[in-house]
Amino acid sequence: MKKILVIALVLVSAVVNAQGIRQAMKLYDQEQYSKATVMFQSLISQKTDETKAYYFLGMIAFQEENFTKAKELFQSGLALNPKDPLNTAAIGIVADILGNANDAKVQFKMATDLVLLNRKYKDGLSAALTGYTLVSGATKDTANAILLLKKAYELENTNPEVYFYTGMAYLNLLDGGRAISNFESALDFDKQMAKSQWAIGSIYMRAKSYQDAKMYLDKSIETDSTFAPAYRDLGDLYFQMRQTDKSILSYKKYLSLLDKDDKNSYSQIKYASFLLMSREYKMAYDQIKDVLSRDVSNVYSFRILNYSAYELGKYEEGLAASKTFFEKVKKDKIRPADYEYLGKTYMRLAKDSLAEINMDKAVAMDSSYTYLNDTIAVMYKLSKNYTKEASRYDVIMAKDQSLSAQATYSYKKGLALYFGKNYASADSSFARIIEIQPNFISGYLWRARCNYNLDVKETGTSIPFYETFIEKANEEPAKYKKDLVEAYGNAGLFYYKKNDLPKSKLYIEKTLELDPTNDNAQKVLKNINILQKTARKPVGKK
Repeated sequence: MKKILVIALVLVSAVVNAQGIRQAMKLYDQEQYSKATVMFQSLISQKTDETKAYYFLGMIAFQEENFTKAKELFQSGLALNPKDPLNTAAIGIVADILGNANDAKVQFKMATDLVLLNRKYKDGLSAALTGYTLVSGATKDTANAILLLKKAYELENTNPEVYFYTGMAYLNLLDGGRAISNFESALDFDKQMAKSQWAIGSIYMRAKSYQDAKMYLDKSIETDSTFAPAYRDLGDLYFQMRQTDKSILSYKKYLSLLDKDDKNSYSQIKYASFLLMSREYKMAYDQIKDVLSRDVSNVYSFRILNYSAYELGKYEEGLAASKTFFEKVKKDKIRPADYEYLGKTYMRLAKDSLAEINMDKAVAMDSSYTYLNDTIAVMYKLSKNYTKEASRYDVIMAKDQSLSAQATYSYKKGLALYFGKNYASADSSFARIIEIQPNFISGYLWRARCNYNLDVKETGTSIPFYETFIEKANEEPAKYKKDLVEAYGNAGLFYYKKNDLPKSKLYIEKTLELDPTNDNAQKVLKNINILQKTARKPVGKK
């Protein structure tokens, strides 16, 4: 009788222990990391499933990018069982993220051997988790992962968790078909497995099959209304479908389901980032300020603060955040946009040289940021540094040899040089436009203006350009009225000084037709009339 009682107690204990690890894993799946941490730590103190508990604790730290802590937790799991494949593999993904791919491969091979070379190995879930871990980082041991997944089937072919993590492994291998097949198998054994429904929905979302994605994400929420990741992905889905209001509501629901003990800064940072992408700058700013009031450990908080502060016109605060970000971030995690925002922040603070340096860095990192050359040019235009503005247009034209770009930026360069009083170089730029686009009317006007300023001896070098402009502009006189007044007036004044009174009068009268109150034209016309009257008076007549 005593023997039967002992056996019964052992069986009950095993069931309780199994429920404990499943409940802790469920909290982990729901991203209830604080509650999951408490439960995993409880399992460790009870000496129950300690190695899995250490693995999941390490994965929580890993996802929060606390890699030192993650490695320590994985090592603690190995200290309890040096032959544990799960934590052996997990140490490999830490090595991989820190740039030690060869060390990662060694760990992955060791983990594989600990399962496949041990005839007494019976833990199918650990085998599946180990296979999943082998393909979770940048360095993937695909061949060994597949061997481990097959072994997991052999050991526990009715365990839905085995199928779920097999599906996650194939998802990491970008094999959506096999991933969905395994998630569906998991649902065959556990129809209430919300995370499998969520995973299928996520695959459809990646494939941009939005209606199918929404159907499975909705199913996941119907199955378990507390399954937070489904709301997060639903928020992302709505964002991709350009339904911003719904996306924000879904993400708010996601956050409301997360741990409230530590407010889960990592998830709130993701939400702030999402708000930033949605151009909800004030909400993003408020969200990240709240995070930073409690936790300054995540460097990416300062990126979001820089971006949102800039968009709200808080340039000094944005600059301080950007400087902190660059001091703390790893160099390989810097994005072109980080340099762009730092550069634009300096621009708003009238620190043009620093602005140019940083925006140039963004362009150097990614050629799609070449639009910043225009931003730099405008910056120098506003500060009236016309020489540097013109030089930036040279940079643009050197990279874009198309005739449309050459015409556009030759014109802008010409204007910059003109306002910088470099009339000869400006004239060359406007000549280039006319060469490309002979019917570009304003090109002749600007050539006339350049030559007018260069013609200190008043030889009339501007007149051919004014006259060509007049000819072409008269096709749309209302559009060019103001400029025609200038052209007629200057041409008329030139001919007046050269004593070509008929031609001068013709142009001055045209000026007054367009601008009857033009004082200068009236005076010139009056003088012309006097001179012509005097010239017609008979000799000797008084």
